Amino acid sequence: MLAGKKNGEKGFMNLVGTTLLDQAPHPDLELVVVIPSYDEPDLEQCLNSLLACQNGQGIVEVLVIINYPESASEKVKSKSLQTYRDLLQKYRASSPARILIYPVLVPLPDRKAGVGLARKTGMDEAQRRFRQLERPNGIIVNLDADCMVAPNYLVSIQSFFKAHPQIWAAGVQFEHHLSPHLAEQQKRAIVEYELHLRYFISAQRWIGLPFAFQTVGSCMAVQCEPYQKMGGMNNRKAGEDFYFLHKYIDVNRFAEINDTTVFPSSRASSRVPFGTGRAIKASLDGVSQKTYSWDSFAQLEVLIETLPDLYRSSCQAWIANLPMVLGAFLGANDGLQKLEEIKRETSKYETFRCRFFQWFNAFRLMKYLHFARDYFPDRPVVLQASEFMSKIDPTYVYSAASGLLDKYRKRARRGH
Repeated sequence: MLAGKKNGEKGFMNLVGTTLLDQAPHPDLELVVVIPSYDEPDLEQCLNSLLACQNGQGIVEVLVIINYPESASEKVKSKSLQTYRDLLQKYRASSPARILIYPVLVPLPDRKAGVGLARKTGMDEAQRRFRQLERPNGIIVNLDADCMVAPNYLVSIQSFFKAHPQIWAAGVQFEHHLSPHLAEQQKRAIVEYELHLRYFISAQRWIGLPFAFQTVGSCMAVQCEPYQKMGGMNNRKAGEDFYFLHKYIDVNRFAEINDTTVFPSSRASSRVPFGTGRAIKASLDGVSQKTYSWDSFAQLEVLIETLPDLYRSSCQAWIANLPMVLGAFLGANDGLQKLEEIKRETSKYETFRCRFFQWFNAFRLMKYLHFARDYFPDRPVVLQASEFMSKIDPTYVYSAASGLLDKYRKRARRGH
């Protein structure tokens, strides 16, 4: 159906308390895949990848949120309407009974139009459909329209949540698609960008930060009831995945699904201010990919190692003994006052440590790394990622950036 006109209403529909689909949910519905699609040329490739997946339990619905800003050109609007009609005609006839594809045409208000609101549109609808069936453990999955998935994608996600009911949300492993038809410059760009993502999380895990997880919008899965309990998806135009998933990471209800794969596209894009497409475009325009210096993380390593000392001693003395850059950051961000408050309000070290990382969380880590750039400038990603790999695996010998990336990917699948 076309969202926006229902029961006499006109314009964009508020997602709370409304429905996008006229069809009732299938009584055996187990999983809903939400795919935002804005002027997307590779959508059928994504859908065919899903249709080729191995059989899972129950019924899978795929909600394709074909969206555009209300002020979009007539060309984009016409193309979106044609995509909607094409999907209705093609997949109603050919979809296997276990996978039901539902396209929805959704014009978005200009001031909020973007991937966050498109995801929220589909995820809210999925949540409503599971609530109709009184199925609180129904699974809501996000995928992007330019991705493909491994054949065991659906089975793996269902099996994971069945085996780990205490986990509310999860991230699926990803590997950017390196087609043999890509130009060498574009291959190098995507390898270097993914190396940045892998090194960034690996460095956090090496020093012991508890929130070191990838947060990729096309690789998110969440159970229905926790989705509602934690406030649902936000409508940010960029970074929506980071903010969404860290709600679950911060309460220790997040994990990784490592036995299947999402293959995001390697194409360049200017739609959002950061992320894969923007990084690829920058690289193709001659801007070399860099990443955070290990020296910034090394200072944090001292912080984590000495947390027990902080609990037992003066906050002021502890900060004074930290490495200079980290101490300066805490001093500039009311660190002393906050640490004293946390100590006053906790009676044992385990609680103190938990509260500390609720304060020094992924958002504050990013603030620190940007602060530390003035002292430890970003470095070429291949050089920094290679040096770090040699640090954590003394047997490693660099041969090529692609081989280095493969090494990081394998470590990620093992949870390192």
